[in-house]
Amino acid sequence: MEVQRTKIGYLVGGGLKENFRVRLIVSSQEIQEGAFVVIQSGDWNYYGIVVDITLGATDQRFADEQSGIRYSPQIAKALYGQTLYANLEVLPNLMLEIGPEPGSPDYKDWQGMINAGLKEPPR
Repeated sequence: MEVQRTKIGYLVGGGLKENFRVRLIVSSQEIQEGAFVVIQSGDWNYYGIVVDITLGATDQRFADEQSGIRYSPQIAKALYGQTLYANLEVLPNLMLEIGPEPGSPDYKDWQGMINAGLKEPPR
């Protein structure tokens, strides 16, 4: 069964003890506090829970402007997209190695390294 994943953002900072910060590329209204998320980084998946959503601006003046009133809707939307952003704070709960696709040649090599003791088995 293929799991359908939707990319909602990218990792911008944080750590296992201080939580991850993820910059959203979707509207902040699409994500809720308490949502379960998976962060893929290289050969690892980090499973976590959204604990906070923060809003920010590249320059505080843009956050204070009422662009929707002062500019046309097209210009206001472009300004919002370039100057305002939302970050998620994600509490990581589990870290698992992804590994290659079962049945692929890479999988056989990967399994051979585990069997030879050259690589830790996934948990």
